[in-house]
Amino acid sequence: MTPRSGTPAQFAALRQFLIESNYTEEAICDRLDIPSLSKIVHLRQGGPRADALEWLIRAFLLEETMPAEWLPAESVELLRTLGLVEGEAAVTGTVKLYPVQGIYVVSDRDLSGGNREEHVFSAISPQTEDFLRMMPRTKCPSLLEVCSGAGAAAMLSARDCAVQAFAFDVSERCRLFAEFSRRLNGLANVTARRGDMYALAGRQTFDRILAHPPYVPSLRNTQLFRDGGADGEFLTRRVVEGLPAHLHPGGRLYLIAMLAEYGGDSIPGRIRRWLREAGREFDVLVVLRGAQDAGGFLFENCAPEDLAGWRQLLEQRRIRRFRQVHVIVERHRLEASAITLVREAGEGYAVGDGERALATAQRLQDDEWLRSRRPRLAVGISCASHAELRDGSWTAARRVIECAAPFRVSGEFAAEAVELLSRCDGSRTVEELGNVECIRELLAAGLLEAE
Repeated sequence: MTPRSGTPAQFAALRQFLIESNYTEEAICDRLDIPSLSKIVHLRQGGPRADALEWLIRAFLLEETMPAEWLPAESVELLRTLGLVEGEAAVTGTVKLYPVQGIYVVSDRDLSGGNREEHVFSAISPQTEDFLRMMPRTKCPSLLEVCSGAGAAAMLSARDCAVQAFAFDVSERCRLFAEFSRRLNGLANVTARRGDMYALAGRQTFDRILAHPPYVPSLRNTQLFRDGGADGEFLTRRVVEGLPAHLHPGGRLYLIAMLAEYGGDSIPGRIRRWLREAGREFDVLVVLRGAQDAGGFLFENCAPEDLAGWRQLLEQRRIRRFRQVHVIVERHRLEASAITLVREAGEGYAVGDGERALATAQRLQDDEWLRSRRPRLAVGISCASHAELRDGSWTAARRVIECAAPFRVSGEFAAEAVELLSRCDGSRTVEELGNVECIRELLAAGLLEAE
């Protein structure tokens, strides 16, 4: 069942009811004693008759059947009219309805219809929460979310930073749900449409593209919200391949995905290949995050009858493991050398850290800019000296510098680099510190921050 379209007055009344019921993330987490909505589990059943907040939690998040008499009759009738509940004396939600960072989103219920091909995936899953956390919130004229699902990213962007936002998904069910949520939130600057990837865009270009495509490897694509082809990269590849035609100069793609690590074929190399001959127009940042052994991942996620096929695929393609990645791809405004930057996420990594790393890499070839910077040590940096016994005395043989946040960095450096780092406290410019090339190398490695 899908929610039904209503009048502007009905949507406004529902929005007001949810607000007056204190149906917010903070209130829900406090009531259930959980840190975030993604931690909800369907174990809590029943409870004392309480307030409207309790009713909404139990009907739309815990997916219980609730007595209609707990709410005012006009509120229950409004929910029925909009197709959000069914039943008379005992009422059952037909969808999940929940707050996400101050907006309201509808998606399919977890406990029913989970195998439906066009299942609308929850925006309060751990994966989607992570995607929304990694969204930029700086102003942009035109934004597109592809593989948009429930459309939460497009709607949050429309509220916070985008003059106009578009949500494209191949599923008509996703379009209907996103349009319902758009109207519920009163967002006139969001357009939800059904279409395959960029097909609806025509020749239009965007200043920002957001993507969290389905990426679970699947020998048989049966669930649109989950399956990403045999290697899990089919849709991710298409997202990147469409950038030359649809990303405006100066625009950026922000992508969360899972990509395979192949023997002899790096993740950044594949992304570059997907850009084809236009690759020289783009800078690419790949932030490596969590890793999962390929065999273990597929064993947990595939059907038993497919195990033999998966083993053959892993051997043929030499897939060792899968990596969660955060990718930023920026199109040059002016002619410039293409930059490829790879980082490993450390403690507290956020989208701003990636943007700053890419911006620094883009400026490092500008000697005038570099010489005027006041470099400072990255947070959490440490140095360990490893000595060897030579001619009866201990001699420093290796100096390993490490950093834990926001990126994990570890490498061997010469004594002069270690000494230079000790003087980088933000009080002197690169010109004053001297050894410009060594500082350039330390900035490129992520061990210094440019102020």
